[in-house]
Amino acid sequence: MLSSLTITKHDGSSTVQVSTKVEDTATLSTLRTIAEKEGIMSASDQFMTRKSGSYVRKNTEKRLAWANIQDREDKSVHINVGGKDVTSQDDLSDSQKTFL
Repeated sequence: MLSSLTITKHDGSSTVQVSTKVEDTATLSTLRTIAEKEGIMSASDQFMTRKSGSYVRKNTEKRLAWANIQDREDKSVHINVGGKDVTSQDDLSDSQKTFL
């Protein structure tokens, strides 16, 4: 199943936005590739997966159960999934967690 993923970075008065469709089997590598290709952010520093409340290594490629795209310190990057803004991993619904 395809779902929409939008990554937006706000930089002063300018905004950079990338919208794409992602498969429900999207991996961490897939989201990194999208962000890095578009120059949205240094994705290797932003993307983490969460397992049982703790972070796993960034280079561990697993199907994402959680996506923490927004840097905790830099609030200029956020995601929109299926028309809903998601600014922290706690805001993800169960259906969103299935493909992010």
